[in-house]
Amino acid sequence: MRTTWLGLEIALRGLQAQQVAINTTGHNVANTNTPGFTRQGVRMVATEPLSNGSSRITAGMIGTGVEVNKIHRIRDEFLDYHYRLRSAANGEASQWVRVFDQLEDIFREPSDNGFRAQMDRFWDAMQSLFNDPSAPATRAEVVESARGLMDAIRDTAQRLEDLHAALNDELVTRINDINRMLVELAELNRDIAFAQARGEEANDLMDRRDLLADELARIAGARIYMSKNGMYAVSIGGRLVLQGELIQGFDLQDVDGDGDQDIVWVADNQPVTITGGELAAIQKARDETIPTYIRYLETWTRALIDNFNAQHRAGYFKDAAGNPQTGQDFFSANAAATGLSYLKSVAVIVEPWQVAAAGDPNVYHDDATNVQALLNVLENPTLVTHPDLSPGGTSLQGFYRTLIAELGVAARHARAMETTTEMQLDQANNQRLSVMGVNLDEEMTRLIQYQHAYGAAGRLMTAVDEMLDVLVNRVGLVGR
Repeated sequence: MRTTWLGLEIALRGLQAQQVAINTTGHNVANTNTPGFTRQGVRMVATEPLSNGSSRITAGMIGTGVEVNKIHRIRDEFLDYHYRLRSAANGEASQWVRVFDQLEDIFREPSDNGFRAQMDRFWDAMQSLFNDPSAPATRAEVVESARGLMDAIRDTAQRLEDLHAALNDELVTRINDINRMLVELAELNRDIAFAQARGEEANDLMDRRDLLADELARIAGARIYMSKNGMYAVSIGGRLVLQGELIQGFDLQDVDGDGDQDIVWVADNQPVTITGGELAAIQKARDETIPTYIRYLETWTRALIDNFNAQHRAGYFKDAAGNPQTGQDFFSANAAATGLSYLKSVAVIVEPWQVAAAGDPNVYHDDATNVQALLNVLENPTLVTHPDLSPGGTSLQGFYRTLIAELGVAARHARAMETTTEMQLDQANNQRLSVMGVNLDEEMTRLIQYQHAYGAAGRLMTAVDEMLDVLVNRVGLVGR
């Protein structure tokens, strides 16, 4: 049955609904620059109509106004999935660029003070000694340039060790960040589920959850799944690390005793291989790339020291008393050590007068035959053999040129991948923002619409009030 007061109720509902819409628009505008914010929309529906009963004045049911059915986020899950895939790829590529930038800085090529420059100074000093074997200055230059070369080897080894340690520290930091974010996600899953159970839309909480999911995707290539109960499940490294409020996170242990912190599953202490995101590049660079360049440098250094020492021992020099002496090792190194320990142990152990330039013990001043033999060692086209860089053997200079070329190719590839993935990420982000982002022009248009609707609802209330005033205060006065 219709009531005279229905018009007031309809007007009131209109005012309330438009007020909610205006507030929601204001919330969108206020969060225009908030990272991860998803614009919200108001879903209005007509309230349940009243039955007209048997009245002949109107036909059918009578409308009762409007109500806000839902304040919802305007977001596309497929675009989120696509964006996170691109973000993980770009995160990994960007991390590789940082790694190779530091490697190129370590080897400093081309440079007047780089490793190659120290090699060239030593080679040139040996050539000068061949041309003038009796001059003390040329012998001193050979020893000093050799010391400079050994200093360069030790410095390069130290910087490689520092980079390895920095990557290890960064890995530890990222794992701690991931575990912290998993705890936050579990808490948000709980709070969102609790709010939805009360019939509420926890839009801002869901924005925080999606922002954490985005960060996990970039850091560790996380895959995000929505369960039936509205909670997120997270997979990293092919294994679920979060399901609802249940966390199966990561731990750090020195599994192989090399001093590095290895990633393991908390549940069973099994090692983890991260397959995407920044952490994948950090883990692979620390465990594979840096050790590879250390082995390259060790191969080069062993070839130089072992072969140069062997030939130097075949030469002769004269001691302070003028007696001929058989040459000794020119360089020293801890031959039993490997990797960085070996590289950091190298040194020059002869003085200028001990340089074994002569090939004949009876000739000293003008004999440079052993210097020629030493130069032949330095220029031996098959001296250095490595299964990756020089399986058939190459010279010391040739091996180092190949090493630098390989580093340059890898660095260019990393930069090309960063550029490509960044373009793809920008495209995915633009597509996502076209749906979830706040457009101020659109929000202002909606604000005007809601403002006019609010004003119209207010005018309706005024009109109904005037009608009721006539009905209550004026009708029925005749005959009084």
